[in-house]
Amino acid sequence: MSYTKGEWKIVKDEHGLTVGVEVDSGWICDTQFNSMASCEANAKLIAAAPDLLEALIEVVRISDRKHDAWDKAKAAISKATH
Repeated sequence: MSYTKGEWKIVKDEHGLTVGVEVDSGWICDTQFNSMASCEANAKLIAAAPDLLEALIEVVRISDRKHDAWDKAKAAISKATH
């Protein structure tokens, strides 16, 4: 996978108007929405994405393939990696 490696952290701009995600090597993205609460919620989800993906890959590796949830998990992994 070629996403930006490192710890994705939530940051706010100097005015507190934009919430973004950065890593030691630079800025990943910023979020802008109608409310700061939505911006912060979106940034938290984005910042957690690498950890969620790695965990899901491991869960799929060890889980029961005869379950609908396994198919959904595989589809989500594919969406994130292809």
